Amino acid sequence: MDPVTINKTRAWLLHVERSDGSPVEDAQIAVEGPQVTENRGNGDYLLEGMRFSMAGAWEIDLTIDAGGQTDVVRFAFELK
Repeated sequence: MDPVTINKTRAWLLHVERSDGSPVEDAQIAVEGPQVTENRGNGDYLLEGMRFSMAGAWEIDLTIDAGGQTDVVRFAFELK
């Protein structure tokens, strides 16, 4: 995430894998605001529409559904 610019829309490349390191294929990923726009294969997903309006503490929650299982991942970070 370096550098992150305030008020600029960005895309993130997410890599989703199991605890054994194998990629999670064909997952449905939900996030409030931005959206996953592309499954790039091998556990990689393009998340577009990330925009931070101010400095401070942020949390991004992703709900990942794949293979009959659901998991929630939280990214917590601070922009200065």
